[in-house]
Amino acid sequence: MNLFLFTIFVLYSSLHLYIFLKIRNALAFGIVTGVLLIFFMAIMVSAPVLVHLSERQGFATGARGIAYVGYTWMGLTFLFFS
Repeated sequence: MNLFLFTIFVLYSSLHLYIFLKIRNALAFGIVTGVLLIFFMAIMVSAPVLVHLSERQGFATGARGIAYVGYTWMGLTFLFFS
């Protein structure tokens, strides 16, 4: 199970790296924008884990909000990649 989760995490992180590099080449933004985009993408990569941890702690409303944003982003990344 750990190998499966590690593999999914590596693939999803690699997809975000690919998207980041494509956006950087297309828009040629500065360092501050790049750091903010990396921070946003790191949060989106960890969103499924954050949803699970929030639900376990009893924060259903917060977990639902994170899930809406995180899973919508996940869908958009797969549409962009395919």
